[in-house]
Amino acid sequence: MLFLACALSYTRAQAGVIPDAAVVVSAKTMTPEELVRGLSDRDPGRRLAYRDETLARGAAAVPALVGEMRNRYHRERILQLIESIGDAAVPPLLGLLDDPVLGSQAGTALARTAKPASQTRIPDFLRCLKVENSRNACGTALAKAAKGAQAHLPAIVKTAKDGDPVVRTFACAAMGEVGGGGAVEPLMAALSDPVAIVRAAAAASLGRMGRTALPARVALKAAAKDADPDVRHEAGEALKRVRG
Repeated sequence: MLFLACALSYTRAQAGVIPDAAVVVSAKTMTPEELVRGLSDRDPGRRLAYRDETLARGAAAVPALVGEMRNRYHRERILQLIESIGDAAVPPLLGLLDDPVLGSQAGTALARTAKPASQTRIPDFLRCLKVENSRNACGTALAKAAKGAQAHLPAIVKTAKDGDPVVRTFACAAMGEVGGGGAVEPLMAALSDPVAIVRAAAAASLGRMGRTALPARVALKAAAKDADPDVRHEAGEALKRVRG
């Protein structure tokens, strides 16, 4: 948030725009929906005041921001604001995933907002993997948050045994982001999964782990002869990285 404040100050200095004090006070009395609508105001001073207040509201402003994403002309700007809110935006985004109107936009924002700093949200991401219309967004968010998240590896390994192959695929991808020796054995086991997309994801994850995955070299050699071309390709690429 300090970086954001500095960036806003720099922008104002460059543009010579300073919000009127009365507008700043008025913005504090507005609803999140009113503030977000005000982001399109023609007056640059009011726009800055509304943007600052929107960011100050944090998670409380997220549903209104997501609603504005339906306007494709504002989508990129709105996404940047949600990203600036950061990890605090994750819970309201998760809560909107099942919304018949805003679910798709919330998923887009969630996939983009999640960062390695979102590790505390990993249990939430794992749960929403099982909701069919949310799994792509949650799978992407999970992979971003899982980087180096050793404490969450047991839960991810458990999810990799789910009855749904799509869930298993995302869990295998997340294990590759967690990394470390503890991920090697469950990924080796996933190379024998009955579904090709899961096997391919496991091979790709082992490849991302480089020499840490050296114990999986024999299993990867076998996977390089898999009947599925995608599995063969991922296993072949993984072997290059593991040996390297």
